[in-house]
Amino acid sequence: MKTILFIFFLLLPYFHIIPQDLNSIIQGNINLSFNGTFQNATKDFTVYSYDGNYSGTYEVASATDEMRQLKNFKLFYKENLIHTFSDVPGSDMYISNNGTVIFLDHSNHFKGELKINVYNQRGIYKFSKIFKSASLFGSSPLGNFIGINDKEGLNIINLKDGSNNIYEHSDQFCFSENEDVLASIRNNKLIVHSDKTLTINLPNNFLYARDIKFSSTNNIVSVINKKNLYTFSTLDGKLVSHNILEDKLSYRDLKIIDNYIFAGVHYKDENYSKGVLKVYDISGKELLNKVLAEKNIALSSNIKLDKNLAPEQISWPFAPFDSMRTVWNHYEQHMGYYLHQGLDLIVPIAEPTYSVVPGYVKLVLTIGGASYWRLAVSKEQVPGVANGWLHAHLIESTIQVDVGDTVTLHEYLGDIIHWADDWAHIHFVEIKDSGSVWYYDDNEWGINFNPLNALVPNTDPYPPEIQPAFPSNGYPLTFAKNNTANILSKDSLYGDIDIIVKVNDYVGESNWSQPAYKSYYTILRADNDSIVKPRTLGHILNHPYSFYDSPHFYPYDSVLYLDHPSFLPTSWMDTLRNYYHIITNEDGDTTISEEDTYNSLHTTNFVDGNYKIFVEVYDQYGNSDTASLIVRFKNGIVNVNDEVGLYNFYLGQNYPNPFNPSTNIEYSLSIGGITTIKVYDILGEEKAIILNEYKSAGSYITLFDAKDLPSGVYIYTINSGSFSQSKKMLLMK
Repeated sequence: MKTILFIFFLLLPYFHIIPQDLNSIIQGNINLSFNGTFQNATKDFTVYSYDGNYSGTYEVASATDEMRQLKNFKLFYKENLIHTFSDVPGSDMYISNNGTVIFLDHSNHFKGELKINVYNQRGIYKFSKIFKSASLFGSSPLGNFIGINDKEGLNIINLKDGSNNIYEHSDQFCFSENEDVLASIRNNKLIVHSDKTLTINLPNNFLYARDIKFSSTNNIVSVINKKNLYTFSTLDGKLVSHNILEDKLSYRDLKIIDNYIFAGVHYKDENYSKGVLKVYDISGKELLNKVLAEKNIALSSNIKLDKNLAPEQISWPFAPFDSMRTVWNHYEQHMGYYLHQGLDLIVPIAEPTYSVVPGYVKLVLTIGGASYWRLAVSKEQVPGVANGWLHAHLIESTIQVDVGDTVTLHEYLGDIIHWADDWAHIHFVEIKDSGSVWYYDDNEWGINFNPLNALVPNTDPYPPEIQPAFPSNGYPLTFAKNNTANILSKDSLYGDIDIIVKVNDYVGESNWSQPAYKSYYTILRADNDSIVKPRTLGHILNHPYSFYDSPHFYPYDSVLYLDHPSFLPTSWMDTLRNYYHIITNEDGDTTISEEDTYNSLHTTNFVDGNYKIFVEVYDQYGNSDTASLIVRFKNGIVNVNDEVGLYNFYLGQNYPNPFNPSTNIEYSLSIGGITTIKVYDILGEEKAIILNEYKSAGSYITLFDAKDLPSGVYIYTINSGSFSQSKKMLLMK
């Protein structure tokens, strides 16, 4: 008996007597997700107020890359219907604790704008406001205020009258219970805004604040980062308590209810993600430590983890990592009035996404609403500029990481939120920014390149297809007066003109048509096929940009595409779309600027007459289509001082290479003569005669069709007088 009593008193410090009122608080106020964040009961196409009393349901009528047209919004108080909107003025929404609905209009997201449309609980319109680069949101406990952090700072908007007070930028902020105090944190400075402003300097090693909560009742303010929970007195700013988490645990969320501090804690290993509830009293004493939710996140044993990719390559961001996903929207795709800034992949609702690189989490934020959560992982943790892969449209309650965390290759990051009734999509692209934390409100995000150039595997058997812009005439090329939609006749081209090529392509097994990735054009004399304008890059959808979602982005659509109501893509919910590429604006380089819209083909550089315009279009994988058209230049010019006929002997490398089944061979002759081009296998056996005729001095392109030959390495040789040269080419079927 003495031994039993001794053991009991020895273990007594490890047993906590849980107050009776604490259990009732937990049952009525606490719902913890498996990622350690406090959530209301979750349901697709439903939005809840923070206290869970109000909810709103909606349907999706249509969707583009970042904008959804919603319909049939219904607002409920508990289970009682209050009002219904047939047409919803936004693509997402917040509901405050007093039933005020803030509809989030993302229709000008390409300008970095978010418009809020505010309606009271009876459905009566109150006001609207526009914010630039908004990225941090929160509402007050009684539902009378909403805070939005944007380029100007932290905006505190009165939802009754629309008045707005602006404070300095914030990393996290919160209101007191009665909404008379605002607390905010930026870097290591915590500021309590009330009748008497209180500033608290946090410890120097306190990095990346994750949440902050204020209690007027208890005169405390609590703040967390990954491993630390600090509680300070709001009377004098002194430290009240400090709690530290052990390995594999991280603080994710906070609540202060009555006399208790509730901390949402995340536990994660290779197999499980768990939401752990820790409860402390005001002095910091731990009263409860309990797992409330968990999810098995272990990868199947048959999932291939390819860690031997080249530095410039990445796997697909979903398991299995060697499986292509459905490409919905292409990089620099024409969206009707702007260019798409990444790659959209369609996936099932709640599909898990994984990191494509090992590294550091630089940002976790939403640009407005539950459907717009995103994160980015960079290989580097440096104060200067670095690159990182952006995963957008995540379910907030599943996000596994926060700013400052490290991740491994193929580590689970979270699940993709619904976008339409039966599918979801991820917006995926490599961006760049500066600093150990990447902010959206400083307009520093840049876009690096087309992700399809890095994703592995990248097989695609389907070539792009050149189509007539006007089916009535069947011409594969269309011409317009420079920088206009004034269509010109192919038999009467004059002045500075744009060449327009309508193209549709498909990436892998996707049913959504895409633009051409790259194009070239060449101009030849119609009578002898001599080249008067060498092969020139027409366009390439792989430009870097020093900005993301900014007012500077949308004018670039008119550089790459004909920008006119009669020549626009169809709806982005349609699988078949139209892309009218302008291939005379790029000026033969791989950079882009607004001034490129003034580039054109100067027909006055050529004497009047008939010419052949030869166009090639390619996808990322080397598949191609070609077209040519005889046109007539008519400027009244009978002689120009050009350099036609002044050529050196030359044999170019075939393109594309590898090819299937056709390829182009370019060559030049300094003097005329009988010219032959023959193809041999690697054993020296002749397989084809491409050319055997007299050719005048000049530059030429000839097409070789190898449809009757098997895959392999071949050698092509040119002979003309004393000129002879050979090159290798690879046929891959």
